[in-house]
Amino acid sequence: MQSLHAHLPPTTSPLHYALEFLKVLLRSLRERCAPIRDQAIDQLYTKLDDWRDPIPGAASDQSEGHSEPQGSRLAVLIVDTVKAIVSLAEYMKSDLNTAILGSMSEQDVKAFVLQQAKVRERELVVELWDAKQSPSGQVLRDKWRSWAALVSSSMETSFAPIPPDHKWIVRLMEQLGTNVATSCNVPNSLTPGSEESAVNQTQTPSNELPPHFFFVTPKLLYIQNYLQAITITASLRILVQLPGPRGHEFLDRVWSLLKMEIDEDVHGPPSELGSTKVINLADEVVRAKMPLEANQESQLREAVDRTLRPQDPVFLLLHRRLTEGLTRQVLDHMAAAGDTSRTAGREIPDTLKTGRTIGTRPVKRARVDVPDHLNLSPRSSKEGATAPVVIKGFEEPLLANEIQTVLREIIVCITWVGMVWGDLVW
Repeated sequence: MQSLHAHLPPTTSPLHYALEFLKVLLRSLRERCAPIRDQAIDQLYTKLDDWRDPIPGAASDQSEGHSEPQGSRLAVLIVDTVKAIVSLAEYMKSDLNTAILGSMSEQDVKAFVLQQAKVRERELVVELWDAKQSPSGQVLRDKWRSWAALVSSSMETSFAPIPPDHKWIVRLMEQLGTNVATSCNVPNSLTPGSEESAVNQTQTPSNELPPHFFFVTPKLLYIQNYLQAITITASLRILVQLPGPRGHEFLDRVWSLLKMEIDEDVHGPPSELGSTKVINLADEVVRAKMPLEANQESQLREAVDRTLRPQDPVFLLLHRRLTEGLTRQVLDHMAAAGDTSRTAGREIPDTLKTGRTIGTRPVKRARVDVPDHLNLSPRSSKEGATAPVVIKGFEEPLLANEIQTVLREIIVCITWVGMVWGDLVW
């Protein structure tokens, strides 16, 4: 590609010089390409090698129907060959990446894929929201800062002092703790009927995230549903108050119903349980409290219905505790991860690779630039979340385990967003 971009030297016959130059270039490519590309290169080379300048004034030139000058035909051949080489170079680049990936370790491949996903995600979001703006990225930066500034004073006070680059985490956790489904809508200019949808959005509560969360919004909505399910299970546990094995069995059955629902539909509002699910949960509560009289059963079902409403005082209290407890854990993890990344560069390497290689011949090896540390592997994310989270009202082993699970999911999402957008938002 650098050879094609370079200017040709001055010559009295630039077309003929370009012809010979492309033949040399094709021979060089054939030495470096994968065997599967040999045939394509040979075909291009044959076309160039078969070119012969017509004899001036020859009758055959007219008999073949060539009305244009022979120089024009040579120029077309050269242009077509250059286009074919450019297209071939993309295939060769793909072949090279495949060969390099085949020689990399599993950890390096994961890091390479994450790096490519990061670059592609940024390109797509900037193209959707910020492609026509100058300077590039300013619109996204403004949207991020205005969104992060909306954190409530109560949340800000509860976790003060909050580092400026972690304030957005508190804002995100506050939104995950609400009863309105999180969303991240594409710009109105890209959707038909955007004016009508904008009117509908103003009439309903909004829990919209900035464009930076466009690709993780489905996962965040699943997390929001997960938090609601944990709170509902804890609320029903308080309502039933069964000791020992009976209490554990009850929680297992209730959680199975709720987990099945959030796994089936991650696109529904997080606070709305279907009537069938409410009946099933009420049946589990009645079954756990048997034997009951007829009036007691109806009262218990009414209590279950009240408990499952997001406006119920017990539900609100437990959900606030859960949200605040997880927020504290996430902030602690991110602070510890920041300290680790700052000290990682000062560690002594296991092997010194500078200096002269003794007794061996230096060999050039193809490389793919992969960052040394990507804090998004399942291992690194779990390491910061292994400490047990103890939240009042959620002490049961099942609830504690599910809190650990959702905490890991939250950390993965936050780590990813910070890795992709950190340099463009603060």
